[in-house]
Amino acid sequence: MVETIDIVPLERIVPAYPPLPEAGAKAVWRFGMSRRQLLDAFGTPDEALPNYTGEVEMLYGDCFARFFDDRLVECTFPDLPERYRFRIDGVDVLSLFEWLGARDDVIDRARFRICTSLGLAYDFRNPAQGSVTVFEAHRWDALLQA
Repeated sequence: MVETIDIVPLERIVPAYPPLPEAGAKAVWRFGMSRRQLLDAFGTPDEALPNYTGEVEMLYGDCFARFFDDRLVECTFPDLPERYRFRIDGVDVLSLFEWLGARDDVIDRARFRICTSLGLAYDFRNPAQGSVTVFEAHRWDALLQA
């Protein structure tokens, strides 16, 4: 079964993922929510650890939620076409990497394909297993200015 991950850039909402029965259909991850709010909505993560920058990463299945100062700032999903389909503003995107590459507002930097207008970054450091990060506004500005 292929799960659809809706990305609504203007509202900066990532859908409930993974589908947890206790979360209910209306549960969403919203940028700025606290770790407690995420725990209340989705339950205990598989792991919760600080990363090398001091941010806290919470792992739910194969998705990471990253928190800075107890605020959700980005979520990362694996690009596995056999399991996930990405939809942006209601349009299904078959190859997010290629789709981003066709946009004129995308920058390739440090093996990431970054679109700040949509708050998306495609990690292609490992060509066999890319990942998609949805991030809040201005989150990746420093990398782009380097």
